[in-house]
Amino acid sequence: MRKKTHIGYFILPIIIGIAFLLSDNSRFQQRVMRPALCAFLQKQNIDVEIDSLRFKWHNASIELFGVHAKDSLGNDYLTLGKADVDLQLLPIFWKEIQVRSLRLNTLHLNLSNLPTFQQTPKAEIQTKKAFLINLHHVVLTGSSMYYRLPSPVNEDLEYIEATNLQAKMTGIWNSDYQEFSIDGLSFVTDNGFVLDNLALTASLENQRKLEVTNFEIFLPHSYLLSDSIDLIYQVGQKDSLQLLRDFCVYSTLSSEDFPTLSQIFEEAGLADRRADIHLHLSGASHHVVVEECKLEVNKLFALNGMMDIYQESAENWHIDSDWENIYVHTELVPYLQSLFPENRFDLPLIVENLERLAYSGSIQVYPQ
Repeated sequence: MRKKTHIGYFILPIIIGIAFLLSDNSRFQQRVMRPALCAFLQKQNIDVEIDSLRFKWHNASIELFGVHAKDSLGNDYLTLGKADVDLQLLPIFWKEIQVRSLRLNTLHLNLSNLPTFQQTPKAEIQTKKAFLINLHHVVLTGSSMYYRLPSPVNEDLEYIEATNLQAKMTGIWNSDYQEFSIDGLSFVTDNGFVLDNLALTASLENQRKLEVTNFEIFLPHSYLLSDSIDLIYQVGQKDSLQLLRDFCVYSTLSSEDFPTLSQIFEEAGLADRRADIHLHLSGASHHVVVEECKLEVNKLFALNGMMDIYQESAENWHIDSDWENIYVHTELVPYLQSLFPENRFDLPLIVENLERLAYSGSIQVYPQ
């Protein structure tokens, strides 16, 4: 027995040494490791092709070149020039993928071809332990994104293409809990729209409880901020939305940051305008309460009040609202005419002479 034990101690380092030499061999990496990685990803319902890879044993890092992810029709929805992955190897044996750092360069994402990922059945989750994926540090540089609009706004706006896409991210994924954080997301679109920064921190528990603890959007002349948002939403059930607590949205939006809108105003000989918005919301999908609704557009339009929005179906809905003040200046009419040229906004002469209108009271809105 002792001799067999000593032989085992002698053979084990040899096996490890052979595995080390093979893993560092380029032919072994391309013919064995690359197909094995593609097969593993396919088991995760991700159809991926990889042109080549390079595994570095001394620091447990992988370089991937020419990554293509396809939908069910074989169309690319993701292509990636190069990915540098820095791993921790030991956690893989207890079904944990710990990524110390992930750098993605020249990623192109086609949202028009993005497949619909099916929700994992709870019975399967309970019987099969899924991998825990922990991304400690992700950097995205030199990338782009494309999306063809299902209903084009006009002949000049049939699709949206964003370039110079970059971001920093972290994330945790397992069967019943996902958490991710995005910071420094920025890009420029082909029509001149500029996103300076998007920051988002959110978690999803049991595929239904969503918590957003940080949400910020900054454009060159605009911003949108939100309080922490807690809600329950069952995937696939449109009427299951329920806010667990109320939250506020603060925003300043300038038409300068929206090239199509700014161009419409310029062609009509109108100046760019800014809107200041403050909303305080609560409720569920059937009954949304806007406890505080404030909107002001550069002395052209202002309102301050509250609304109750009821919706049983797409046809059965109504709005009850009470307003402390609604203010409208007649200079708003040219802006409405530029936005809706097919409609007429002829005002009675007495209203034009008044120049401005003010109202306080209740307003109910019902579908026709």
